[in-house]
Amino acid sequence: MISDVLIVGGGMTGSLLACALGYSKLFTKISVIDALPSPVSTNNPIPDPRVVTLTPASKFFMSSIGTWDLIPETRIGKFSSMQIWDYYGTGEIKFENSSGWVVENKELVQANLQRLKDLEIEVLSPVKVKAITRKTRKVFVELEDGRKLETSLIVGADGKESKVRNELGIGNWCKPYPHNGMVCIVKIEGKLNQAYQRFLQTGPLALLPLWENYYSVVWSAPPDIIDTLVKAFDNDFITQINLALSSPSLASFPNQSEIISPKVIEICTEKFSFPYALMYANSFVGPRVALVGDAAHTIHPMAGQGYNLGVYDVANLANILCQGAKIGRDPGHLAFLQAYGNKSKGYNSLLAEVEESILLSYSDIKALHYARNFAYSTIGRMPLVKDAFQKAANGFDFIPQKFEWEKT
Repeated sequence: MISDVLIVGGGMTGSLLACALGYSKLFTKISVIDALPSPVSTNNPIPDPRVVTLTPASKFFMSSIGTWDLIPETRIGKFSSMQIWDYYGTGEIKFENSSGWVVENKELVQANLQRLKDLEIEVLSPVKVKAITRKTRKVFVELEDGRKLETSLIVGADGKESKVRNELGIGNWCKPYPHNGMVCIVKIEGKLNQAYQRFLQTGPLALLPLWENYYSVVWSAPPDIIDTLVKAFDNDFITQINLALSSPSLASFPNQSEIISPKVIEICTEKFSFPYALMYANSFVGPRVALVGDAAHTIHPMAGQGYNLGVYDVANLANILCQGAKIGRDPGHLAFLQAYGNKSKGYNSLLAEVEESILLSYSDIKALHYARNFAYSTIGRMPLVKDAFQKAANGFDFIPQKFEWEKT
């Protein structure tokens, strides 16, 4: 089987890239390989704990290739504002016009796979890659079931342990964060459409709205604390999370501010934990190869940007490949790929540095506590500064303003 572009990894990122390239109609054949079987819809009224938060830019991109409308509206949570506050003082920021959408991972994959079916793009799954051989003009892939494929460009969308990255000798740099993460679904008192994040002494705790009064919990803390939370009985966990959200600040600086936090009344799913790490591939591209999403980079989830960065990768790579296709360029042309790699490294490095600065401000130094709270309070009172933060969080600065497939 010969492909213009072969995407290894059919999850949320790889399948999305295939949708964009297929929708453009600029390529003869797009192929997708996935080691895992396609997710099965359970129609469970309780949300799955594995969710992502999507920015307006991510939604805009998905809408442009026809995948967004395939996600059932009843399975999408939306928030129109976000409340952030600190455990130590009374510094807070409320983003009154912060739009975001919370969607289950499996619903995103199913929407993408439905779109691929509509576009008549074949997904080979479940099947694993056995070997990858790169030549001057082609990349040859052997699957574990014996099938052999060749392509002009191979894209690694196969996660942080990327087979593509490792097989083609692209090194990576990795630094564990001092936190593990825990996710679950809870019910809160009342029905709200606001996202919450409190920075605790042990790490950030976020609550993200889904439908009805279901909320997704993303709790970051040292591994021993996360282990205790995962093992806690339901009543004990509810007590601990409500205390974490509503306990009085340790100081009244910079001003007395009353924050009304949500009240958790029920835990609805199992609790899942996982480690965090900051990871960068040494290069996001190479001769006839490109990496996207977690195969190229991972960051701390405190800002909810992890999957969005993968979406931005897909939007930029797809756009550049379409530009090349329009002038007859080989998809594996390194100059075009390098333009994607440079741009992706730019916005990924920027967001990673912002997160590192926030984490550093939680060092056990009292002066940093005061400075941090003062910064939160100042930003919260300055509309122009707050709007700038909000504009950056929306993601439109990181993707093309118009896509090549909209010009065809």
